[in-house]
Parts: sequence; C-alpha cells; structure tokens
Amino acid sequence: MSKPNLAIRAVTPSESDLAAVIAEVTNRSYASQLEALFVASDINRIEVAEAAEAIADGEMVVAEVDGRIVGAVRVCDIGEKTSFFEAFAVVPEASGEGIGHALLDYIEAQAAGSGQEAMELEVLIPDLQDAHQNRLRAWYGRRGYAEITSEPWNPANAALVEALRSPSTNIRCRKPLRVPPPLSRGNGLASNEL
Repeated sequence: MSKPNLAIRAVTPSESDLAAVIAEVTNRSYASQLEALFVASDINRIEVAEAAEAIADGEMVVAEVDGRIVGAVRVCDIGEKTSFFEAFAVVPEASGEGIGHALLDYIEAQAAGSGQEAMELEVLIPDLQDAHQNRLRAWYGRRGYAEITSEPWNPANAALVEALRSPSTNIRCRKPLRVPPPLSRGNGLASNEL
C-alpha cells in the first residue's frame, strides 16, 4: 500500500472558491470539541465568510492528500517579529497520520523564513476537564509552545457566553522560532537544497 501524497501549501487570494471547503473541513475537525464546549449545536469554528477573508488576506494554509483538502490553518503576523495561528484543523479521518505535524512545521518554517522570531496561538480549555483539549494542550507543549498568559474566556459575542457548558480559560502560548541565517555566496548549498 502506498503512502498518500501529502502537500502543504499557502492558498492564493485567487482561490476564493476554496472558502466553503476550508470552512467545512475546519468545522468537521472541531465538531467534537465544540460539542464539549457549547450547549448549542449550531456553533462553527469558522464561517465561510471568515475563510474567504483569510484567503483574500493571504492567511490560509491547507494540507492536501492526493489533491483533497484534509487540513487547514489561518496564520498571520501580529507584531513586528511574531506570527499567530488559529483554526488549526485536520479532519478526523486523517488524524494520527502526521498531517498536523507537517502543517505546523510548514507554518513555523514559513514564519521563521520571513524573519519572524516567535509563533503564538490560543487554546480554549473548559473548566470542566476535557480530554481532547488537555491532549491538545500537551501536544503544543511537546512542540515547544510555552503558556504565557491564562485568563477567563470572555468573547464579545454574548451568544457564545450563554452557550458555554462551563466557564473556560483562554491560554495563550508562544514558541521561539529558529530564524535561518542569511544566505551568502559560497555557503556550500546547492540551489536545490534551499
């Protein structure tokens, strides 16, 4: 049996037609997490309009297996030397195949390559313990993300507050990135190694 053909790539602004697919993949990936966090069943992690905005702004990256989108993440620069990612998703049927690792490696490398010195994300942890969120928090820790702030989650959207199963904590994490040294002539690298 052959290994699936995995490709990680930035979505170009001309690919706005992918917004619905990216929203569907992301929301399917988050379905069980959202069910654990919220009483309401009609809450999505990302709406099609948000995905379209991220695509237009050049902030969306996808993972494709044999040409089919199986993962996505929104990543943007938030400060002079810091990038931030959110809506990090891999469809449940592709879980455990290394797609999340590859997607995170890609966005970290892209950020470091553009001179960013750190990557940040936020993890929402319900006060009622949730096994998935705890595994996710531990996974980011193993990937080098350290918790830098922790505060009660108070979204501006009152409907989200009312729909929470229990109070939740928003944890912001940060990882220093290894910025590659500038290339110079005579460094011994062939052009196909760059």
